[in-house]
Amino acid sequence: MAIVTKGAVLLLMLSFSNNIVEQVHSFKLLGVTIDDDLKWSTHVNIICSKASSRLHFLKVLKRCSLS
Repeated sequence: MAIVTKGAVLLLMLSFSNNIVEQVHSFKLLGVTIDDDLKWSTHVNIICSKASSRLHFLKVLKRCSLS
């Protein structure tokens, strides 16, 4: 992942044990999604999506009169 600061992009080709490390735009570390621009938007969207999905599941269970 390359860290971007106000339009300046630093591109590096990293290698480890003669293998080139893949560059990604975001990754998950200890449950937190980290972007290449260090914004929280991707992490917040993922959390909101999970919460919405679980809320829908709870509504379906309530309609079926299940606990």
